[in-house]
Amino acid sequence: MNVNNNHTKSGGAQVVGFPNTPNTEEERARRLGAEANLHGAAHYLGIADETLRQRHLRGEGPKRIRNGRRGWSYAYADLDAYAAALAE
Repeated sequence: MNVNNNHTKSGGAQVVGFPNTPNTEEERARRLGAEANLHGAAHYLGIADETLRQRHLRGEGPKRIRNGRRGWSYAYADLDAYAAALAE
């Protein structure tokens, strides 16, 4: 199965994005070890990149993982837990 959804814009350029939520337990299990960058995590949660960045500045964002000196990534399992906590 393809993890990414392909969408085309009116100009014909193809843009690859993350699906907002996994629909089945199989998709969730496949993503347990997967990670997303800030843009991918924001898209997955359905919020703007800047909103996610601001939430981290306030200490309210999902758990993130340090990649190198400046990079951050987010585990899909942590994003799911964060979304569930917000829904409650």
